[in-house]
Amino acid sequence: MDNECCFIGRGLISLQEQSDTIPNPNPTRFVGNASVFNVQPQFEEKVKKDFRKATGNACQTKLISSLNLNMTVDCLKSDILALAQGGVVTDIATVAVSNESHLVNDDDDIIHFNFIAAKTGIVVTNSLGTVTYVLGTDYNLITPSADATSTVTGIIILEAGAIAAAQTILIDYTKVAQKSINPYSFVDKEYTLYFDGFNADDNSSMYVTYWRVKLGSATQIDWIGDDYIQLQFEGEMLYDDTQLAYARVLREDVA
Repeated sequence: MDNECCFIGRGLISLQEQSDTIPNPNPTRFVGNASVFNVQPQFEEKVKKDFRKATGNACQTKLISSLNLNMTVDCLKSDILALAQGGVVTDIATVAVSNESHLVNDDDDIIHFNFIAAKTGIVVTNSLGTVTYVLGTDYNLITPSADATSTVTGIIILEAGAIAAAQTILIDYTKVAQKSINPYSFVDKEYTLYFDGFNADDNSSMYVTYWRVKLGSATQIDWIGDDYIQLQFEGEMLYDDTQLAYARVLREDVA
């Protein structure tokens, strides 16, 4: 890298949640495609006026008040979505769900399942299980995508059908394998952030470690839009006194 002046940054960003256990048992994960990654030091200026003169200062210095970083991730994997919302991910296995009970509040009500379901094998009955209702006559499926292989999130009661208001219905379906995210439950986590970067101008390499990063939740999540989603993170680099004296915030190596 020292042989070239021009730089166009590219690379991979990964995070490892910090732990009091040594060695750290937490896995290190790539965040996916990141289109923005920058560091912004913030300075606090200290000025002492020179009262011996009409104008001018006797002393002036600048102190680093914080070392901030910004990251934009163009990826919506479950672990990144949990990171964006300060949450945790739980794996839910596929299993048959039987007799899930729901109250119909109106004769054109929307009933959401407790889990995402497979599109086939859905059975809707009355509370006694003696009457089976007909798809397309008594209810329709809620399929967020028109794709024939799409999963189902619930049913829509049809006004002209046999399911009445104030009635309890039972639903059987197959819960598909899915990730359940509990958002905004851990918003103060600290991470070690690794940047495996390179210069797109000459393919030279750089490797940066940010020892302690307090990463905030994404500032905005656009669930509906015409463009690919971007998750914007803001964080702050913190001092780590367990590292070498000359690199207790970050370490940069270039080749």
